[in-house]
Amino acid sequence: MTDSGSEVHRFTTKYVPAEDRIQILMELKSGEVQVLWLTRRLLNLLLPRLLHRLEGTPEAVQKPAESRALAVQRFSQQAAVRTIRPQPPVTLDEQTPQRPAAVAAEVDIRTGGGRLFLDFRDAAGRQLPSLPFGEQMLRQWLGVVQAQYRAGGWNETFWPAWMAPAAEETPLRHLN
Repeated sequence: MTDSGSEVHRFTTKYVPAEDRIQILMELKSGEVQVLWLTRRLLNLLLPRLLHRLEGTPEAVQKPAESRALAVQRFSQQAAVRTIRPQPPVTLDEQTPQRPAAVAAEVDIRTGGGRLFLDFRDAAGRQLPSLPFGEQMLRQWLGVVQAQYRAGGWNETFWPAWMAPAAEETPLRHLN
């Protein structure tokens, strides 16, 4: 996934079985790569908050009937997932300048300029690169994260029905 107006140029999200964690490889505009590890515990606190924010979007609020709101959310989610364009993943090699890997201990959700930002900090409270999202990009990333949860066998009950993948959807296991 890519985004402009941030220190992060693009990033790749993947489940790493040996770590039993989700890894985000962030390619920074400086050319460096920041490896960020997200634990299941942190994600289980973060994801319901992000999903709740999407459920409160104007399209959902304008439709009073629950089944209609569910259909709108499902359509919006599937439309966002369908617009993901596969790109080469962010990778590390000997020539890639790399910042020290970090485990995210805290994350704050901040909004501004019509966007949502995930501000990560490590256990020492040091600020790590923030991930900015517009609504469509947030929906895409949540779809990728949900696919990584499935890859890790992490079965959580907080995923809403509107996030259930359609049978014909592109598998998100290897998309960025």
